[in-house]
Amino acid sequence: QLCKFSILDKASELNFDFNAWWSGELLSLLQMNLTIDQPVPIRMLQARAVQILEVYSGTLKNEQDYTVAFVAASHLLAAPDLVVALCAARCVNHLALLHFKPTEVTPQLQKVRENSILPLGNAFALANRVVGQECLRTVLVLVSGLVEANGTCLEGNILNAIAEQLPPLWERAGDSVAIHSCLVSVLSHLIGKLGAIAIENVNVQKVLFPLIDYCTDINAGMLRADTLLEDGLRLWLVTLVTSRMATMGNYLSTMLPRLEAILKTGLEAHLSLKVLQLYAVLIGPTVLQPLIGTLQPLLMDCVSCILKEERDRQSNNNEEMSDTTSPNEENKDQEKSTKAGLMKDGVGALHFCSDILQLYPAVGSQVGQAAIITVLKAIITPKDSRADNLKENFPYTLVEA
Repeated sequence: QLCKFSILDKASELNFDFNAWWSGELLSLLQMNLTIDQPVPIRMLQARAVQILEVYSGTLKNEQDYTVAFVAASHLLAAPDLVVALCAARCVNHLALLHFKPTEVTPQLQKVRENSILPLGNAFALANRVVGQECLRTVLVLVSGLVEANGTCLEGNILNAIAEQLPPLWERAGDSVAIHSCLVSVLSHLIGKLGAIAIENVNVQKVLFPLIDYCTDINAGMLRADTLLEDGLRLWLVTLVTSRMATMGNYLSTMLPRLEAILKTGLEAHLSLKVLQLYAVLIGPTVLQPLIGTLQPLLMDCVSCILKEERDRQSNNNEEMSDTTSPNEENKDQEKSTKAGLMKDGVGALHFCSDILQLYPAVGSQVGQAAIITVLKAIITPKDSRADNLKENFPYTLVEA
């Protein structure tokens, strides 16, 4: 009954003392070492107990109970019954991040960090036991959560142990979007927390650069571009931010042709422009000059979507009143705007222009002049309904630049 109400998000409607039940019955059930030969009902009961712990763990009153719960669930990752083990994977991930705060180490988070070696080891062992992609995804989500919760505590031997497990997982990914996305998450947290130490690990490199290449391969079809391109670009950004050019410069430079291909499509422009901006900071203005012919129309397309948004809204309102536009024609108009039709692309383009103008005024003026003039004209046009929308999103550092 508790599980049913938890699934329906109605747990608060049940009036009972979880802490009393935890110490009186639930903990002993979680700490039972059941074998695969024992009756299914008792194993099923243990799996349900893990689910209940996941839902009600926030009500555990003291630090000691929280630690005991985390360790008990971590042991169950090695349970012979895969259902129990996978339920434990979800539970441990929840417990690891429940009290996670980027700017503060809470007592519960400290206990998670002190006891994370056990669940990390059991998680990778569980990954080797499961077969289905959804099961593997569940385990990788746990690994990602543990990496995020531990941060810089993973240096040294723990980093090496995690890195050794990544190449076999990469080989198992196949064409699974979910597995690739999970690997991106694991590496993003690992690199974001540990920086150059993680990137320069040989086993991390065996997965990192092939993974970025896979996720950003727009020639593989729109399905991959729609599902993995954003993840790949974000991982690329984290890699650039934390890399040392002295050691990683050659790797990063060989990726520039892929970036140019992405820029030409206009896909995820707000991210691809950020990646290019970081290259310009690391390498210099020479990285921008061959791309001027690509960047000028791209930036115009991006800022045009800001200008176009208000016009489209007004046009749609007029069409609804007159009811003269067929649904098919309306769909075609929406398809035409998908290339750079997101507000975030327009705002990203304006910030790109601002930053490049401040870094390299000569090249920045060449790249962004047409887009900047177009936007400024719209802002200063009197009685233009687009002005408020533009002013709200316009980076005024661009005017200074």
